[in-house]
Amino acid sequence: WSRTSFLLERRLEADDITLQTLDRGFSEVLEEPVLGVPDARPVRQYLIELTLDGYRRHVRAADDVQRGSLRQADALSKAAKLSRELDKSSTESRKLLEEALAVCEKSALVDGDGENNDSQVDYLRVHSDILVQLGVLDVADGSLESAKSRFEHAERLRSDWVQRVKGEPAEAEAIRKLANAMMNQGIVLRRLEEYGQAEAKQWNAQTLRNEQIHAGKRDAKLRFDTAKANTNLALLAATENNFTEALDRCTQAVALFEELGVERANDVRVWGGLADVLLLQADLLIQSDNSLARGTNVHRDGAIDSLLDAIGILDNLAQTSLNHPLSALEYLENGQAALFLCWEVASQDPDSVATDDLQVSWANLAEKLNVLLQREIEDPDVQDRAKILQVQLLLVKSSLFDSAKESLATLDKAAAIANELANSGRASADAAKFELERIDFHRQQFIEGK
Repeated sequence: WSRTSFLLERRLEADDITLQTLDRGFSEVLEEPVLGVPDARPVRQYLIELTLDGYRRHVRAADDVQRGSLRQADALSKAAKLSRELDKSSTESRKLLEEALAVCEKSALVDGDGENNDSQVDYLRVHSDILVQLGVLDVADGSLESAKSRFEHAERLRSDWVQRVKGEPAEAEAIRKLANAMMNQGIVLRRLEEYGQAEAKQWNAQTLRNEQIHAGKRDAKLRFDTAKANTNLALLAATENNFTEALDRCTQAVALFEELGVERANDVRVWGGLADVLLLQADLLIQSDNSLARGTNVHRDGAIDSLLDAIGILDNLAQTSLNHPLSALEYLENGQAALFLCWEVASQDPDSVATDDLQVSWANLAEKLNVLLQREIEDPDVQDRAKILQVQLLLVKSSLFDSAKESLATLDKAAAIANELANSGRASADAAKFELERIDFHRQQFIEGK
């Protein structure tokens, strides 16, 4: 990223920027999130800013009519994606995409005879990418009918794209993107309560992906998309109380993410995806047997294993994100929630051997949080959230492995932190008051010997 940033700086200064150079920066920042490099995030952000500036300049300088228009649309589309990466509102992205759509449609009119297959393939790729991005923004805005229309249009374009590149190396990418458009369409159809069509669309999308994988296509993006889709399908099956299918989808997703984790050990998205599906798998194992309360849940050990694995991944992600407090905090919050759930499940079995693992997991999360608290966090809301998390971890500690005397002292420490926040008048006051109620409940339990 640093080398590419340096190259872009020099080219931008000399006003000698090529689309090939910009595309290199674009693919690097969007396709290779790095795990384990503490200073990677600001370097990546700077590269995004440089690439975005380059695309804007390229748009202004686009020359020959057909190729220029299509490249201009492609540049605008990629600029929109980069704009969203910088955590800006969707307003700028939508503006760039609407302009890209108009330019793209203009380029189609220039080459309307369709004889130039390469040009048509580029057009189908760029146009469908723009439509999918707009559809995603529509979903976020609640405009589901508009999103449905865009995803349907994108599917038609990508089906044509697949036919035009059949038997060529580019076929794999075209099929992968066609499946993505179909899956997005299925999600919107479910939101519109058109369940039959949604199920058919998502089933067909996943069938396309599985056919590619079974045919020996081991493209990492394809397997990642398949794993994410299996996670989403598991969630949907669970909402319909079909736990058998949901757990089967989770198993498939875990296998793919673990395979990718071996090949792409530094890819944040792979590990984040694996943590998500492990947490879902644990939740499904717990839900699928309502005998948990009687302490006879046959899925208990599987749930505990999934939760402990997820906590380990979240702890590692937090470690690598300590220079970005909000991201680190979100990983730690999810880790704490999983830890508490794991303790609840394990506590149903007096013979559970998970206590030692839970203590190690607790210590690891607490260590990362202490590092975070010792640093100067500029955002007061993030700082308060970190303190709330500290209270929650102390609550777990008091229940998990403190003696009765130590537990009361731990609860006093948690109460002192929560009281300070409750009286601060800031947004965190309500959350702190809720934690104080939990502390009082725990204290009463210990006093009564429960």
